[in-house]
Amino acid sequence: TRVITVKADPSVLTLTGLSQRYDGSPKEIGTMGAAGVVGVSYKVGSVFVAVAPTAAGRYAVRAVADGVTKTGTLVITKAPLYVLPQDRRKFAGEVNPALSVVYEGFVGGDDAAVLTKIPVLATTAKTASPGGTYPITARGGAAANYSLIYRQGTLVVESFAAGFEALLVDALNVPSGKLRLTVAKSGQSFSGSMALAGETRVLPVS
Repeated sequence: TRVITVKADPSVLTLTGLSQRYDGSPKEIGTMGAAGVVGVSYKVGSVFVAVAPTAAGRYAVRAVADGVTKTGTLVITKAPLYVLPQDRRKFAGEVNPALSVVYEGFVGGDDAAVLTKIPVLATTAKTASPGGTYPITARGGAAANYSLIYRQGTLVVESFAAGFEALLVDALNVPSGKLRLTVAKSGQSFSGSMALAGETRVLPVS
């Protein structure tokens, strides 16, 4: 449930649009309640100017009409920028692949060049990490006009770690034995046994 309040038009000089979001364009405020021409100026740095500011921040504003001066503060909030680590895959025992990131949310022709600090990417997976799924995280980035929102990527470490069986056949395609293998979690070693029709005992393999 929400409540919508409809107010009458003001009869005195009133400032509107004092809260806006950065989108790369100048953010002019609005006025109501003045019969004549309204002169609006914005304090950028230490002086008031007629051109509306573009960058995120807080700016003192001044409107003058019919001998009346109205002041307020224009707040330009930062735009959201999503930081998305790209998913990666590798085999157990391999060096981690290079990590990369893409951004979603740039406005007004902006790109990664506006970042004042590049996010740092990291993963808990190591060269010797067993097969499984590991997070790729990003942190530490900064931009003057954007609030960075971090998402998480995934590094999948492929591994042959499992148990395997194979039926062995001779040159005439007649079954002649069975091979059983167990691959370790590291994917770097295996052990097992091989039973052959011509052998009196099971042979260990590794």
